[in-house]
Amino acid sequence: MGITVKYDNYGEVINDKITYEYIAYILNSRGNILIGWTDENASHYDISFSLIERSFGTIHGGVKVKDLSVSVMRRGAFSFSLDNNKLSGAYITDKLGVQGSEKEFEELVNGVISCLQSQLTKK
Repeated sequence: MGITVKYDNYGEVINDKITYEYIAYILNSRGNILIGWTDENASHYDISFSLIERSFGTIHGGVKVKDLSVSVMRRGAFSFSLDNNKLSGAYITDKLGVQGSEKEFEELVNGVISCLQSQLTKK
């Protein structure tokens, strides 16, 4: 895969289908990824993505193996089911402990989930 993610003029990762596809590609290759992301409205977040592959012990809070785990550094973390069709930006930002940028987080998380779903059905 030649192209990785799309950047703005300041070297910040931005929303784009190429970005979602590459994040999904890394996750499906049993990797994790950390991006320095901007909503293109002057907000910057360091975001970690991973797929939960195993769990041990009694897990509370609805987290399941095969969920997409998203962590926003210094804010919060949540895992989202890949079975979801489309999550609202308000739901995503609430779960991640972020205020604002609802539309942009909606595009990012749903874009990654959609690409993961697409890539998993091709396997």
